[in-house]
Amino acid sequence: METTLIIAIYGAVLSTIALLWNIIIRIRDRPKLVPKYSTGFLQWGHGLHPIFSITITNPTKYKIKLVSIEIHFKNGQKMILVDSGDNLPKEIFPLDNHTVYRDIQKIKQAIDEQGEPDYILVRDATDRKYKGSTQRMVSHVNALCNSI
Repeated sequence: METTLIIAIYGAVLSTIALLWNIIIRIRDRPKLVPKYSTGFLQWGHGLHPIFSITITNPTKYKIKLVSIEIHFKNGQKMILVDSGDNLPKEIFPLDNHTVYRDIQKIKQAIDEQGEPDYILVRDATDRKYKGSTQRMVSHVNALCNSI
């Protein structure tokens, strides 16, 4: 009878570990978008043009339909960064990304009017929200605008 009890306890412990492992995998394995901003210069035509860009990356195995990109400010206002050239809504395939470009002067004007940005927010077709950092955005935008 001791052998049966040991096997039963072993089976219960093993199945509990397997259940917990599957729960952890399920929680971690869900759709996710990662928005990041950058500043720099793009060359087209006859020169370099300062730009602000936001790249939205899909690091998961799911297709996700991107529908909205916004910058939220600490004063409660937001700047919606969607126009006809962005082709939104857009499906972002697994391990792929989508980038939108904006004139740096418009971003600087919004920062001057609204103050410090709080976060970048992107939404998918299910209205799930994904936040990105705006750390040092003001200094990056100002530095680029002052170098023009």
